[in-house]
Amino acid sequence: MNKMTEKETTSIVQAMIEDMKRKLMLNPDDKKPLGVSIITLNSGRNADWLQSAKDSVIAQSTDFPVEHIVIDNTSNIFTIGSGYNQGILTARYRYYYILDDDDELGQGILQMFVEIIEKAKQEGKKIYRVSCYTTLIDDESEYIGHWQSPAQGLFDVDVVIALDGYESIPWNAYSSALLYHSDTRLGFKAKKEGYDSIVI
Repeated sequence: MNKMTEKETTSIVQAMIEDMKRKLMLNPDDKKPLGVSIITLNSGRNADWLQSAKDSVIAQSTDFPVEHIVIDNTSNIFTIGSGYNQGILTARYRYYYILDDDDELGQGILQMFVEIIEKAKQEGKKIYRVSCYTTLIDDESEYIGHWQSPAQGLFDVDVVIALDGYESIPWNAYSSALLYHSDTRLGFKAKKEGYDSIVI
């Protein structure tokens, strides 16, 4: 069996998104159950980092179900965007959170984010994402600083699918100039359609 190219993989994932959008239009009230799907692209860089990411998901205490979708991207067959999109299409729950394979979830973060976005929706607000500032540490676990990543946070699955998901940028095309391009473009599309994000 021949290995798919990046272009073929992206095309398949985009077709799946279009199919999901059609289903959402036909059944607008057919919402996913409350819960969070954690999406991690495994780059294969460090098995210990990935295990720490998994452990931080297992340690979460929530009033709703949580699943962890780990997509094997050690061969870099997926572009950044198409890898995220595949995870979204696999997600069983209403919200998703992108957790890099070298990151960890803070305790209680999922419960807090879901409560915030659900409350905002009940108030009639169009919210597609809730996020906070991320703590940065070095290889020796020393504090470096904080920053607000456009890639991280809790996202509404159906809204992101309706916005055509993430644009696909090949791994080998990434540079400082393109860093988080897919995520930033998603934010632009959401804003254009009247959606907002909450940063706490």
